Amino acid sequence: MAKKNRSDGYSRATHVAALRSVSEELTKLAEVLSADAEALEKAKVPTAAEGTSFTEWLRTAMRAVGMSLKDLAKATDLSEGVLNSYLTTPDRAKNPSYANVLRICKALEVSVEAPQFCRDWGLE
Repeated sequence: MAKKNRSDGYSRATHVAALRSVSEELTKLAEVLSADAEALEKAKVPTAAEGTSFTEWLRTAMRAVGMSLKDLAKATDLSEGVLNSYLTTPDRAKNPSYANVLRICKALEVSVEAPQFCRDWGLE
């Protein structure tokens, strides 16, 4: 059986190279979209300015980033008991210190202007 000549004038190698190039571009696009999706997910973490209590904010933030109490304790170098008290004590009865808020925000990778954030919760 005789080989058919390509009517478009391009060789198989040219087509393969073009497909590889498209594949690489799609991979780059997927990485960008994935990063954007992660940023959007993190953006769902409420700020104090939205009127949430620290307890409410911490619960929501931990859920949004998928971090357990044990993971947060490890990342912040705070005991699970201290973090648990922030999660279970009624509003404003057991708010964290300014330094602990900064540790928690850093561990949760929440971009925050700490002085305003703490002032909103009365933590100055």
